[in-house]
Amino acid sequence: MKDVHYPLFIYHTHYSREFEHSFYPSPPANTTSASLGEQYGYYFFSNWTSDKPTDPFTNKRGIVVQLQHANPYYDDSYAVNSANIGPYGDAITYEFLPYLEKKFRGIGEGWARTMYGGSTGGWESFAVQVYYPEEYNGCWSFCPDAFDFHRFQQVDLFANKNAYYARGDWTQKDRGAKRNYLGDIRETMAEENHHELAMGSRGRSGGQWDAWQAVYSPLNNTDGYPAAVWDKLTGEINPQVVEYWEAHYDVRAKLQREWHARGLGHKLVNKLHVYVGVTDSYYLNDAVFLLEDFLKTTTEPYYNGSIVYGVTDGRGYEHCWTGSFDQSLSLGWQTVNQRMTPQMVDHIVQSAPEGADLSFTSY
Repeated sequence: MKDVHYPLFIYHTHYSREFEHSFYPSPPANTTSASLGEQYGYYFFSNWTSDKPTDPFTNKRGIVVQLQHANPYYDDSYAVNSANIGPYGDAITYEFLPYLEKKFRGIGEGWARTMYGGSTGGWESFAVQVYYPEEYNGCWSFCPDAFDFHRFQQVDLFANKNAYYARGDWTQKDRGAKRNYLGDIRETMAEENHHELAMGSRGRSGGQWDAWQAVYSPLNNTDGYPAAVWDKLTGEINPQVVEYWEAHYDVRAKLQREWHARGLGHKLVNKLHVYVGVTDSYYLNDAVFLLEDFLKTTTEPYYNGSIVYGVTDGRGYEHCWTGSFDQSLSLGWQTVNQRMTPQMVDHIVQSAPEGADLSFTSY
């Protein structure tokens, strides 16, 4: 409709040059052999374009945006400002999104922007909400990368001296980096980091650990590359770099520092929502536990959001659980738009300022 202006639903993700969740205008030719993406891509298209009163997007219209922000270190910038990667946080929030809203009839105000995403996108959606609290009106974060560096997967960057090994007086044990739902270790910290080291020196492997380092670290003034948070060969942790990480990118620490001191809490009420499986493949639930420990203590104001843990019949969900208790991981991933965007519209409508343009709910 020509006169309608719409909210933005910003979907943070990576690993895909196209829209990650399929969007097919035609049904699959062979439903027997069709992939989940083909089947649910058509369901998504059908629901999105339908005006039937019972369909999920009727009277709940908006613009879904999937960002592409690859860089020399990774296929994603993490959507924040970084000494090594650049000012992507400001560029996306203050330049790109306003341009997009102007071009495609977005409402163009913070109350009409929400975010969601999983894993990398889970961290981004949550962290961007915290770093730009009034420019967005809520995040729905799935299986997020670590918000608290006391549990950077299995590593306590403050208490541990080595990222690869848990050392006692007499023994040394490998730290896990990836597990299955039974707890069996599939990859260790040393294995993953040594693989990255073989792929590229100075943090240039394009792998996940090097990506975090590129985003979170200060510049190494000696060679111009990201300062190493630990020795890539031995795993010995650099406490000076950890100190920088905590000051700039430990999201739980930022919330605790600024909840009252800078009035951050008042800007985030009702906006923080996190979902994670209790046996996340990369131990990402551990940092969520610590985040929840803080958020439950918040007062004046209380955060009034939600943290939901994925477990069914005593069995935890692996990576990346998106909040559905009655679907498999893969099916839940395919239906995330159908499930989440109507929730986000409801939130936007309920929190809209008086006199706001809500014409996107008219058809």
